[in-house]
Amino acid sequence: MHEKIIQGEAMKININIKHIGSDKNAVDKVLFYFDQIPSTVGELITIITEKCVNDHNERASKTEPEPMTEEYLRDMESVGRFTFGLDYNGNLQDRSDAIKNAFQCYEDGLFRIFLNDEELGSLSDSIKLCEDDDLTFIRLTMLSGRVW
Repeated sequence: MHEKIIQGEAMKININIKHIGSDKNAVDKVLFYFDQIPSTVGELITIITEKCVNDHNERASKTEPEPMTEEYLRDMESVGRFTFGLDYNGNLQDRSDAIKNAFQCYEDGLFRIFLNDEELGSLSDSIKLCEDDDLTFIRLTMLSGRVW
């Protein structure tokens, strides 16, 4: 199992993420450490969005590529393109805009969150996270076309 650790110290949660470029629907658990424990769905989305924006902004400011591992090369080969982990535009994301966008997407039903196989409700609903819980984010894809 592929494990990526996102910095922090308080509580360890497993986030299920579809493996990039996988043809066989493989899902990896990514270890995610919370510095502060969210008590509502909105706080959960805020904390995860802030960490992802910080991670993106850190990558965007890098000027040198990371060394490539064998696993990374296999992943990129299965996707059919190779990237070097650099953001050539260097665009930094605004944290508050990203959080507003994440809230709007959640309220519009563009993604769902499951905590240990139970779907979470509205942004203001209370949640109780425990060590080693599993979070799953599912992005819903809207299909267009006609039904005959």
